[in-house]
Amino acid sequence: MPKYPNITVILPKNADNADIVIECLQAMKAHNIVNELEQFARDIEKGGSAHLRQTVEKWFNLI
Repeated sequence: MPKYPNITVILPKNADNADIVIECLQAMKAHNIVNELEQFARDIEKGGSAHLRQTVEKWFNLI
């Protein structure tokens, strides 16, 4: 279960890493959890770009 199961991030069909991060940041802003931005950035940095989707799935629901 993700850290924020009530937040669903909808990705564009052929989303690249930048698209994924932008969608996540917009979701964080919309749900007023920008205080988590530093931790989110550390987590996606630690996971690396090859594992970005898996890292994001630990935070939000992805569609």
